Amino acid sequence: MALEPRAKSQEPRASTRFVFYPSPAPEDAALLSITSVGHFHLRSGFALDRMRGHHVEHMIYTLGGAARGEIAGQACHARAGTLWLMPKDQPYRYHTDTDAGFWEGRWIEYDGGWARVLWRRMHLEGVFELQHCIEAGRAYEQVFSNFQTRGNAALHENAGLLWQIFAHAERALQSGKRSESREESISRAQRFIQSHLADPIALADIAREARLSPFHFSRLFHKATGFAPAAYVRSLRISRAQELLRQGGLSVKEVGAAVGYPVVQNFSAAFRGATGMSPSEFVRKHG
Repeated sequence: MALEPRAKSQEPRASTRFVFYPSPAPEDAALLSITSVGHFHLRSGFALDRMRGHHVEHMIYTLGGAARGEIAGQACHARAGTLWLMPKDQPYRYHTDTDAGFWEGRWIEYDGGWARVLWRRMHLEGVFELQHCIEAGRAYEQVFSNFQTRGNAALHENAGLLWQIFAHAERALQSGKRSESREESISRAQRFIQSHLADPIALADIAREARLSPFHFSRLFHKATGFAPAAYVRSLRISRAQELLRQGGLSVKEVGAAVGYPVVQNFSAAFRGATGMSPSEFVRKHG
């Protein structure tokens, strides 16, 4: 094991940087092995551009500060807990985020015939950035600690930890997909409500549009918006009614019908409950 700084001329404005270079056996190197593990703390102004990619696969875990860049043409923004996955045959560039003023993290370089097999097995091909990979960060720390205390004797254990990091990345990817799916469900529900304000809207109708059960949808919708579905519908209807009353040209009854209250008494009661005044009083005040 070697502990040595890289030349500062290669990495300008690096306030702290050190790296371990393990020496795997040839058979390990052919399958899966870690070729370097390092820590960095970079000041504002640091930038790196590798348009031909790198000579080995590698990943970077951000401990603090922030960086911005591109990996394989995809814009990336690293903050604490972000994991960057960087294939050796893809171009990348990055720089310290000037708003943060620094970027601190740890990297692992690795290679071998199994490296791409892991990517494919864990559905990570084409995935270059994962947020909130806290569990991957813990595995990173263990890899780093093992090399510090045991050197090359930790090579096989750390190769196993590298598998764990990939597994944590896979879990974070699936969690992110579920979050995106939930967000899209809520968005579909909101679009449905917006386009059906004049119609009777039942919870079952909205949940069906969101492709969720009514119970599950109600919980997710309240968590996402702060409103129960019925309260959200009522709020949109009253807001739309206020807009129509300000514009003029429609009677109170016509406005009520346009926002889902065909019975004028029901509209007046709902409007007064939300605004503290009747539709006619609102027109006199704001019309």
